[in-house]
Amino acid sequence: MISPTASTKGTDPLRNGLALLGALLAGIIGATAGSYAGALSPDPLPGDTASLLLAQEILPGVTPAGERDRRDFLYGSRLGDEEYGPGYVSIAYEPDTDRPDSDTACRLDHTARTQAAAAGWNDFGSLSWYPCENWSAERDHLLVTYTHDDFGPVLTFYRASSLATAAGTLIGAILGACAGATAFHALRRRRLLLVILSLPGVLLIPVAALYLIPLIPAESDGPAPPLWAVWVTLHRLFFFY
Repeated sequence: MISPTASTKGTDPLRNGLALLGALLAGIIGATAGSYAGALSPDPLPGDTASLLLAQEILPGVTPAGERDRRDFLYGSRLGDEEYGPGYVSIAYEPDTDRPDSDTACRLDHTARTQAAAAGWNDFGSLSWYPCENWSAERDHLLVTYTHDDFGPVLTFYRASSLATAAGTLIGAILGACAGATAFHALRRRRLLLVILSLPGVLLIPVAALYLIPLIPAESDGPAPPLWAVWVTLHRLFFFY
């Protein structure tokens, strides 16, 4: 004869809720560790000369305006992508006309995309929140974005999101979720554990959800940062470091 306790063990809402919460928290921790392991060896950004050569492939015969903006070093030491967003090399150009709303304001846009495709850039995506034709493309572990606003065209080169980082994040999330669900489903003192786990869950789960929301649309002005970088940024935001 099956006891009432045994028959309801699998449907205990507290036990199942604890297993779900444990799976979420351990999955987030596993995804964070996996993203860190996958991003340990980032590809280098192109140097100043290399970035100019890349820009000349996309906009041949057009002279850049002013100096390049490079975010890869800070006070002589290497600036990691966790500090102030992804590293990049940005090259700006003069606007086509003094009137941004004129018919000739965006004349370089079609030329830039055509030349980029001819130079081997692929996986083009549109950036629709700019007034002119703007896009992103990838080649040789680099992501380039062409943006054109009232101040003129800008070519920005980023490190492309690596497959190792994505794979590490996914594998870490799956392993962490499985381990968390199994471990917390078997533990006793479930009410106390549910209260204790709810405290980090208030922070970890909403932040992880906010991290995933910008990844849903295909339109992005740059590569998504690895998940582990989000926690470093939040730490520096709240502790002013």
